[in-house]
Amino acid sequence: MKRFFLLLAFSSFLISCEQRTESQKEAAVKESQPAPAQPAADAQVPPLTRDSSTGKMATPATTPTEQAVLAIRKEFARINSLRLKAKKRTFVCDAENTITYYTDNGKVVKIVLDWGFVGDGASKYEYYYRDGKLLFTYKVHTGGPAGLPETRNEERTYVQNDKTIRYLKNQRAGACPVCRFDASSREYEALRAYTAADVTPALCK
Repeated sequence: MKRFFLLLAFSSFLISCEQRTESQKEAAVKESQPAPAQPAADAQVPPLTRDSSTGKMATPATTPTEQAVLAIRKEFARINSLRLKAKKRTFVCDAENTITYYTDNGKVVKIVLDWGFVGDGASKYEYYYRDGKLLFTYKVHTGGPAGLPETRNEERTYVQNDKTIRYLKNQRAGACPVCRFDASSREYEALRAYTAADVTPALCK
């Protein structure tokens, strides 16, 4: 009987060893398997922003404002790629200035105002239109006190339905100095003056 119990205990020991060995093998196999693939880094996904026109969250490329800005840039590039007819006129405010109208098929699509030097600097404005509606303005101011390095400031205004949707000063977004445009705005006064005998009243305000 004693011999029987010894054999039974020895068999139990062998079975326990085999079970531990199998468990160790399974653990080793699991450790050798590659970890599950992780989602792509968040940095690769365009961040959400709040669109100022709708108040809703969306990726920058899909916001109505961004789409409108891209459309304006495309039209700006198209206008400047055309062979436009130019009509240049002079007018005098504080100094002699020039205005140049650029037309495509008889429609004004671009106006350039060169204000020349007044005081310590000079300014040049560019206005862009589509079907008589203002789309974009670009203004550059250069100059500075005598004896000091010349400064240069650029302003870009993107316009939709006569409202500023984006304003950049030296390529940085900022608060729009002019947020709405109407018939009394210089951009539209200059456009109407295309057919006027004298552009001075429209521009010297």
